[in-house]
This record gives sequence, C-alpha cells and structure tokens, in this order.
Amino acid sequence: MDIEKYLNKASVLLSHLPENQRLEIIQLLRKRIEGELESNPSGSARSIIKNLGPMPNLLNEYLISKGHYPIRPQSNFWKYFFITVVVLVIIFIVLGYFLVSKFTPIIKVDEKKGRVTILGGLIDVNSDLGTVKIDSHFDMNMKNTHSFKGEQVIDKVKSIDFHFDNGKFTVLTSQTNEMKWDCNLSQQVTSNPIIIDKKQNMFLKFSAYKGVQCDLFIPKGKSFTLHGMNGHITYERPEFKSYTSIVNGNVILNSDKSLKYKLQTKVINGVVDTQKDIQATNGIETRITVTNGRIIIK
Repeated sequence: MDIEKYLNKASVLLSHLPENQRLEIIQLLRKRIEGELESNPSGSARSIIKNLGPMPNLLNEYLISKGHYPIRPQSNFWKYFFITVVVLVIIFIVLGYFLVSKFTPIIKVDEKKGRVTILGGLIDVNSDLGTVKIDSHFDMNMKNTHSFKGEQVIDKVKSIDFHFDNGKFTVLTSQTNEMKWDCNLSQQVTSNPIIIDKKQNMFLKFSAYKGVQCDLFIPKGKSFTLHGMNGHITYERPEFKSYTSIVNGNVILNSDKSLKYKLQTKVINGVVDTQKDIQATNGIETRITVTNGRIIIK
C-alpha cells in the first residue's frame, strides 16, 4: 500500500471529526511516515506502514492526545459470518449432489415383481419373497434358531400389544379363547417377554431381539396392535381389530370373503395395492401404517 492510499484510508476512519482536526492528524501521520523513510532510506513505504501497526491503534494515539474519543476496533463478524454461510452452502450442495447421485431414484416401485426399493436400494422391500433388507445387514428370511411357543386363555384381556424391532409375522384368527404364539428368535429367551398389567392389557415385548419370526393366533373380537421397525407381516382372514405400524417393510391383508373391514391405510414412501374392495363403515376396524414399503389388500 502506498502512502497516499494509506492516508486516504485513515481519513475515512477519522470522518467523524471536523475537517480541520482531521487534516491536522493526517498531516502529523504523513510527517511520521516521511520521517521514518528519511531515517531509513533503504526501507520501503510498505514496510514502514506495516511497522506502524494496526491503523485504528495508531490513530487512537493521536485522537487521545487531542482529547477525542478513540475509534472502536473494526469488527470482522459479518465478514466471517458471510464466509461461513458460503462454505456451508457449498457443503450442502456437494452433499446433496452426492446423495442424489448415490440414491437416485429415491423411491422405485416395481408393480410386477411386488418390490419397493428406497434410497437406491438402501431399503429393499420384496413382497413376493417376503423379505426386507436394510442396507444388506438384515433379512427377514434369516434363520432364527431359538424356539418360543405358548398359549394363554385371554377372556379378560382387553387388548394385545406386540412390540418388535425386526420381524416376520403371520397373524391368524384363533378358533378358541386362547392366544397362541409359535416363534423363532435370534437368541435365547432369558426372561418372559409377555406381561399382563392390572388393567388387563397384554404386552409382548420382543424389541430386544435382533430377529423374530412368529405365527400368532388372536381370538375373535380382540384388539391387536403390532408395531416395530422392519417387518414383513401377513394377516390371514382376521376376525379381530388390528392396528399395525412399521417403518420399513410389507403388510399383506388376506381378507375373509365373508367379512367386511373398516380399513385405513397409509404409506409415506411406497404403494398401497388394493386388489379387493373390502371397505365397510361397520366392518372390523383395521389400520395399517407403513413409512417405507408396501401395503397389499387381497
């Protein structure tokens, strides 16, 4: 920076002063720089100016000596804020491009093969094979080896609530007043996962197991809730109220021809395939919600 540019910049910082006082300080500053150059002929104007230090600090010396308030140091907040915003925008653009290129199309539906793939195959739901794969780490057809079977009379039970993480289920109507379960688990059962509380609500808690495969038999007229993370669920001619909620997977309802259902279905990413009209306002209440996957009504 040459001397004139430096002095012009100083004049801008002193613009709050009356002109005569501003010019006085600028003249003192000019003499100081010229004096430094005379005493050091080999030095350059750039090096002399650099050795003077930050301009606001230098001007404050003169302002205080003249009885004026010092200049507040300039804040670089907005400068760095703008730089940060630009960098973040660039990062989001690059990240978005990566995600789109890696996972496009986000949702792909193959009606003929009964298949829904999400995020470029990160989630792969295959209705025909009855499988759900999450990033190739979990398959509902995995071989579970630990058996867990039982039955229980549930005349007084008001509702049945089944929790799971990963599972494959066939849910049928029990022809007695007993609920039955025939399950294979990914690990040994160490404590009874079935609880009936004081209000006669029955809970089956299998969320601690990596994989669960069950045939469940629910008595007529009971209320059954099934919810989990990843699942393939098939209802065979249900004669009971059912409420199903999963994040990833398939839910298939094979309805009873002699019955009607008060049906509510919701899929966020995927399809609802209604192959048969079973809707009736006074039918058996049936609600199915799937975030990623497919619902099939037969």
